[in-house]
Amino acid sequence: IATFTSPSTVDNTMAALGPDGVRLLARLTGASIGPVTTEAAERHGLRVDVTADAYTIVGLVAALERHFAAS
Repeated sequence: IATFTSPSTVDNTMAALGPDGVRLLARLTGASIGPVTTEAAERHGLRVDVTADAYTIVGLVAALERHFAAS
């Protein structure tokens, strides 16, 4: 799971991973704390599988729990 808690975490992760970032993260479940962060991830070409409804860490964990319970 790649979790993102703000647009800056998306930007910094992609800068750290370099040009292969999208490929490196493609096999992971992408999770975002909210819609603004999801938009930032998508601008980088990342797939976001889970976006939290409550924009908190607790909300992100709950969204991931629901996602994997449904799998």
